Amino acid sequence: MSGSKYGGPSQDRRDFFYGKGQTQYYGLNQWEAADQVLRTEFNADNQKIDGALKAMRDLIVSPSVLNAVLDKLRSDINAPVCPGG
Repeated sequence: MSGSKYGGPSQDRRDFFYGKGQTQYYGLNQWEAADQVLRTEFNADNQKIDGALKAMRDLIVSPSVLNAVLDKLRSDINAPVCPGG
């Protein structure tokens, strides 16, 4: 059996054992009605989704941090522009 250009199983073998398509942005598996679905594919997709959700959560600033930043900005705005002014 020869490998595909991506180093995996040949396309014929891949089409038989795996879903034929993947989503554009996260590479999640997509299946057609006749495809054999493997638990390992679901597990791999769940890992990708879990990682993407964690990355999104890590980007969200907590309310306490946001309030501290806003307080600092307010104090900077209210501070005199030049000493003694």
